[in-house]
Amino acid sequence: MEKSMRIRLLAPLRFISLSLGFALSIVSLRPSSLGAQTADTVSLNAANRIELSLDKALELVERENPDMRAALIALNAALREHQARFNAYLPSLSARMSGDIKGNFISKAEGSAEGSSSTAPTSLGLKIDMSLPLGSDIGFDIKQKTYDLEAQGLSLAMLKAQLRRDTRKAYLALVKAEEDIELRRRAIRLAQDRFTRTKARYEAGFSSEQEFLRAELNVQTLSPALLQAQSDKRKLMLALARILGYQGDVELIVSASLKDISGPAEPEQASQAQARLDSHAQLRKADIDMAGLKNNLEKARRSLLPAFSAGLSWSTSVKGVFEAESWQKISDSASLSLGLSLPIDSWLPRSKAELARAKIEDGIRSAEIKRKTSLQGLNDSLDQLVSDIELHKATMESNQRAIDLSRRALDWSRQAWEQGRAGIKELEDAEEALFSAENNLISNRQKYLLSLCDLAYILEQILSE
Repeated sequence: MEKSMRIRLLAPLRFISLSLGFALSIVSLRPSSLGAQTADTVSLNAANRIELSLDKALELVERENPDMRAALIALNAALREHQARFNAYLPSLSARMSGDIKGNFISKAEGSAEGSSSTAPTSLGLKIDMSLPLGSDIGFDIKQKTYDLEAQGLSLAMLKAQLRRDTRKAYLALVKAEEDIELRRRAIRLAQDRFTRTKARYEAGFSSEQEFLRAELNVQTLSPALLQAQSDKRKLMLALARILGYQGDVELIVSASLKDISGPAEPEQASQAQARLDSHAQLRKADIDMAGLKNNLEKARRSLLPAFSAGLSWSTSVKGVFEAESWQKISDSASLSLGLSLPIDSWLPRSKAELARAKIEDGIRSAEIKRKTSLQGLNDSLDQLVSDIELHKATMESNQRAIDLSRRALDWSRQAWEQGRAGIKELEDAEEALFSAENNLISNRQKYLLSLCDLAYILEQILSE
């Protein structure tokens, strides 16, 4: 098991090297640059109206999103720790300089004549200490830094996939809001046209007053729905702007329509993803977390063994700093020490060390259960996505047939109304049926694309071996 675990942990290291290249190409990680806005950020924030395509939105979220920038900084910090991991074998070195002056400053020294003065004794010393820990836990600490770097890289991959999914969904919601507004505007134009015709027919004596009032009422009742749709669009626009890292008040202009947007994944890829779920970033990170826990458990067990240490100390001093001949009598000394410590209390039953080991063992068992649950959850999600995608495709075909039939019914109702063979209610019902069918198609097309976004979210987290 441990051999296969080591083999599987190699791939995240390759991913981390790619992530770091991606990080350095997107944002400078020097402290001086982090506190200031980039030229791109300033230009984005200064603009009030921004034309935005889906590809541009995905590019912006990887560069400007605050969570993404914070994750890149954390990855860089983990890389520094990993690069300096072997420094744990280096000795620690410290230096201390001290000096003192002694004498009677208030009372006169004993035996000195009145009016005479004496020089206060002074001394100056320097001490250098070097210590080298020889404990067996250093190797475990070094290994843990490798696990930390791999985990940070996988966290970045998971965050990137999540932000791309959220951006796609927010963009699709904004496009749908635009189409909802256009549908409602068209409904208002139809109602206004119908009112104009009804008014002319009423004045000519071909329509009743009830039909005239009904046509006017219909125009008035459609306006609040348009205002609500415009308000909803504004909320969705602000949500997308915050995901992309825009600050202040901006207007995002999307010119695409849902039927022109291709899905980020193909439905057939679901079966391929199911066969490679073991390479999913979430499961890879679970493997690394378990490897870290096992490393900590082995470290805790090794702490029962004796710990060795070595130290070297050198010191020098001079007395009478202000006397020239004292500097010719400098004295120094050196000492070498070896230490051995044995944690006797760790061997006692119910000791703190034993409880710590038991806690780590519980954590390993819990992590194994969570990994199995995560794998099952991913399998269930893929099965549900396949079912949803097939459902939405079938529903869209049904919606399209309903639109075709509704248009034919509307043409017949309009012609019959103009010829006096149908009332205004029949015409309104036909227009409402077409509006409902078109709105259903837009909603189901959005649901279909959202399901593909969720599928792409899983696929983008499946790492290459």
